[in-house]
Amino acid sequence: MKAAGKFSLLFRLMVAVSLVVVTHLLEVNVESRLTLWSDILNAGHVVLLGAFSLVVLGVSSDAWAGRFSDRLNHYAIAFSVAVGIGAFSELLQIPGPRNADALDVARDAAGAFCFLGLNMTRDRSLAPLWQRWGRWARPTLITLIVLVLGTSWWPALQWVRAFHHRNTIFPVLCTFDSRWEEPFWTTRNARLQATVPPVGWPMFPPDGEVGRVVFTPSNRSGFALNRVFPDWAAFRSLQLNAFLDSERPVVFVIQVEDAHFSGATGDRYTFEAAIKPGFNRVVVPLDADRPLPSSRLLDLQRIAKAYFLTKDTTQP
Repeated sequence: MKAAGKFSLLFRLMVAVSLVVVTHLLEVNVESRLTLWSDILNAGHVVLLGAFSLVVLGVSSDAWAGRFSDRLNHYAIAFSVAVGIGAFSELLQIPGPRNADALDVARDAAGAFCFLGLNMTRDRSLAPLWQRWGRWARPTLITLIVLVLGTSWWPALQWVRAFHHRNTIFPVLCTFDSRWEEPFWTTRNARLQATVPPVGWPMFPPDGEVGRVVFTPSNRSGFALNRVFPDWAAFRSLQLNAFLDSERPVVFVIQVEDAHFSGATGDRYTFEAAIKPGFNRVVVPLDADRPLPSSRLLDLQRIAKAYFLTKDTTQP
């Protein structure tokens, strides 16, 4: 092997090792991260292992150029090594604190398939093979690759659209009039659905929808808006429109958490309001200078979550 060939082989080996290291480092526990970031990391398997498979293809071609007469053997080696590395990385996570996921191995295989497949469509040494396979082989492979890539990245793209909607409607936190808000909803002992406003709601008949919450008898039931737009510093109150379809008043609890929330009950802002039958407009003051029960101030520039709960629905 000539000096130039040895340098090329060494360079590709270094790139391959670097990609393996990066892939392993990105296998972090993302439970505390944004779901968007989690989905981006999942989709990143496709890109990283796809790039790694191309490097392995180059290494195989340089190291064993005279051993295999069929160019497809190098593609098979690259695919097998890439998937093997991905599977081995997941196995290493089983005894530790990280989460091993068989779907990550599937994403690794998808990345290797897509990158190697695209490379095959432009590999001149495979020209006789493409002629033998027929005129529809290349377009069929490209279509399949596009479908696999789209499927891999679709969850992350959906979250991008949802966050764009959240940022666009602010300072409104939720309209219940768009499906892009639903990923941010979670419920507790309750069912939440978008529906037509009841008679008695302002601006009736309406031109949109509202959120209808059906409470289950419990000490606390309601819903939360997760990952709300974080910067509330320019506002001094939070307004809530509520319609109570009941003859008995209830106490509604609004809780606001910032990014510094420690998990302690007293480390969030809490406001209670009496909700009467019919329509109610609740104004929740947001005083940045008023200490929380935990003795610290609420960071209005880094709000993370808002809860809307009933205080007690155990009584009929």
